[in-house]
Amino acid sequence: MKKLILISIVLLAAAITTTAQQNDFPKLTGPYLGQKPPGRTPEIFAPGIVSSAEFIDFKGAFSPDGQEYYFYRHALPEILPALFFTRIENGVWAKPAPLPIAQGARTSHPCVSLDNQWLFFYWQFPPEQNRPTGFYASARTDAGWSAPKYAGQGMYLTSDHSGRFYTTESVWGSQPKHYLARVTFRDGLFTQSERLTIHPHYENQTHPCIAPDGSYIIFDINVENGSLFLSFKDENGQWGEGIDLTKHGFKPDTRGAYISPDGKYLFFSVDGDIWWVDIQVIEKLRPEQRVRADHENTIESSRSQLFLSAAEIIDEILTEKGVEGIEPAKNKLRELKKQPEKYLISEKEFNSLGYRFLRQNKLPQAMTVFRMNAETFPRSANVYDSLAEACLYWGDKYNTIRNYKKSLELNPQNENARSRLERMDDLFEEHHPTTPDDALFAAGKQMGLKGPYLGQRPPGLKKEVFAPGIVSTKGGHEFSCTFSPDGREFYFNRGMTIMVCRWEQEGWTAPQPASFNGDFRNHEPHITADNRTLYFGSMRPNPDRPEMEDPYGLWKVERTERGWGEPGYVGYGMYVTTTTNGTAYLTDQDDEDFSKHGIARTKLVNGRFGPFERQKGGVLSPAPGRMSGRHPCVAPDESFLIFDSYTIDPPGGAAQLFISFRENDGSWGKATNLSEILESERNIAASLSPDGQYLFFRAESDIYWVSTKIFDHLKRK
Repeated sequence: MKKLILISIVLLAAAITTTAQQNDFPKLTGPYLGQKPPGRTPEIFAPGIVSSAEFIDFKGAFSPDGQEYYFYRHALPEILPALFFTRIENGVWAKPAPLPIAQGARTSHPCVSLDNQWLFFYWQFPPEQNRPTGFYASARTDAGWSAPKYAGQGMYLTSDHSGRFYTTESVWGSQPKHYLARVTFRDGLFTQSERLTIHPHYENQTHPCIAPDGSYIIFDINVENGSLFLSFKDENGQWGEGIDLTKHGFKPDTRGAYISPDGKYLFFSVDGDIWWVDIQVIEKLRPEQRVRADHENTIESSRSQLFLSAAEIIDEILTEKGVEGIEPAKNKLRELKKQPEKYLISEKEFNSLGYRFLRQNKLPQAMTVFRMNAETFPRSANVYDSLAEACLYWGDKYNTIRNYKKSLELNPQNENARSRLERMDDLFEEHHPTTPDDALFAAGKQMGLKGPYLGQRPPGLKKEVFAPGIVSTKGGHEFSCTFSPDGREFYFNRGMTIMVCRWEQEGWTAPQPASFNGDFRNHEPHITADNRTLYFGSMRPNPDRPEMEDPYGLWKVERTERGWGEPGYVGYGMYVTTTTNGTAYLTDQDDEDFSKHGIARTKLVNGRFGPFERQKGGVLSPAPGRMSGRHPCVAPDESFLIFDSYTIDPPGGAAQLFISFRENDGSWGKATNLSEILESERNIAASLSPDGQYLFFRAESDIYWVSTKIFDHLKRK
């Protein structure tokens, strides 16, 4: 039993906000608060740091990237349960401190979503506060976590790699019942509860912990001296008989299990402390129908002792170089495949590596690894199932459907693939909502706003968020916009979906997906001066290069009496902007080297963009240490060009907007950095209003606008 401490000590600790700088706290670096990982014998996690003698510490959660850790502690009856957190600051873990957004009542059971964008926790209010008890959700913003909002009933949340959530569903009465349930998180609420049927102790099961791949679930029994149980899912998707883990080395009264983001360690609470242990203590308990798989794993493990791991080599390249390492990693794998006597290429290892990158929200790296696995093991249903999940998070509906169908073709018993195909539209709305929780209006609804620019008051010489709560939202990731020349249509990106607002007789309509999106990732729309053509980037299959893994290209739709026609491919490139006479400026991409992208000038010839003329002068070399320009925004008369530029070291860092004016000889003059004028250190994707009075751009995860008079003094005299 832990000793209780004085309330005044806790209040003093809660008042200290700069705990990371305190001299009495050790310098902790590396994963898991700098703790040495355990083996197959459980150990107390972070003694004296997380697990302390003064408190009861329970249920934690790491962020998917491993940079943050949340847990709750209490010392009842004096000290109510409260959430604490720590994170890596300047490479060092800060001292755990109370979570500021979760104050004023009992808070517990933290959970961070797989995409790292949501923090969930259980908030229990006394009756006199007149607030619902249950799950609360807080969205990640540039400034930290948003104010928590009620998200529904339940207790203790967990999710697998696919984003499926599980919780405890309780039915209170003279004889309370507790069920494990699968729930759906959509529009800021948990809904569609589906109970799991697992025996024994059905109706008395709490605190679920789902495996990263969804193949097993750990839970505890809500009785005195209850213990952890484990249930595996069989090949038909049914949950097997629960295994009492006290018979496999776990103490009685062990509760609150959760698994580390990389799937390597199991955490749980016992005797008022948080413990951890190697996940192999669970893996070794897989039932008899997995004997063959265990045998294959044993063979593969033996082989791994004789061969070098290809997955580890690819991991090293992608971890060290990030997205810049994707092409080198592909080339390296081709090289390793030529030496089978030396290197082990394991489907399981590559699949685990892909999921680790996915948990860390490193989607390009995850996609690369899953594609490598599918290319290497084309007859495996599992690799296509995993690739489909990655495509889902990537926002690529077309290839999500395609890969789930391929997995189902190879294994008709894959109920996960079948279920996901049936729910595809709902899944994409859950993962990529076109109407974020803080949006003021439902998609396509009449907003009653009249006048130019969605009825917004125009800005002056200071940048302002454009249409907050309508276009710019907290969780929507909006960027790249264009007005029609008559000002009656507005297109912009929300995630990888192009949205549209229309100025109708009753006023402007709320944003809704544009008709030409289809099932593909689309972005960066631009309407020509004659109002007849809309250009956009899309990941539709490239008709000129069908072998491309990421078939990005430029497309256009033509205006008809019924709206926009069918999309047509116009060429390779990115981010089109046009002059009054139809001359196009775009980003000319280099497949092999991101740093060699540049801005090109071209014309549409027979439905395709003709030869590219690379732009030089200030556009080619905007400033020391910066790459050539990209994402051009040209003046209608070609008198100036606004573009953004990334840093060379680190590659692709800190994009900033520049402006270059046309010289008398037709060349582009010296570029001027607009960051100081815009009062923004990171800005990208500029566009002009049809009347040329306002500049739109993306900064701080929103679309901003400002009067173009800000650069009047820069114009060539």
